[in-house]
Amino acid sequence: DTVVALHALSVYAAQVTVTVQSSVAGDVYTFDVNRDNRLLYQEKPLKNFPGKYSVRVKGSSCVSVQIACFYNIPTPVKVAGTLSVEAKVTGDCRLPGASLMLNFTV
Repeated sequence: DTVVALHALSVYAAQVTVTVQSSVAGDVYTFDVNRDNRLLYQEKPLKNFPGKYSVRVKGSSCVSVQIACFYNIPTPVKVAGTLSVEAKVTGDCRLPGASLMLNFTV
C-alpha cells in the first residue's frame, strides 16, 4: 500500500493546509492542520501509483510530509526509472534545530 501522511511539528500551529495532487489522474488530497489536530497523524492512500504527485503547503507553521511506498512483491534487480525530488523551502520555521532532511533507501 502507498500512503501519504503528515504530522504537525509546531505547538504554535495556527492554520496550515497541505494539498497533494496527481497531475496525471487529477486526484487531490487535502490535509488541514489547526490547533485542534496539530499533533494528530493524518494519512490517505494514493490511488494511482506510480504517478507524478505535487505537494503544496500554505499557512504559518511547520509540518512534516511523508510519502511511503510499500511493495507486496519482490523488487526486480534492475530498476527501470528514476526518482526526482525538488524541495523549495520558503519562510522560517523558527524552531531550534529545524532543518530539511531527505532520506532515501533503495
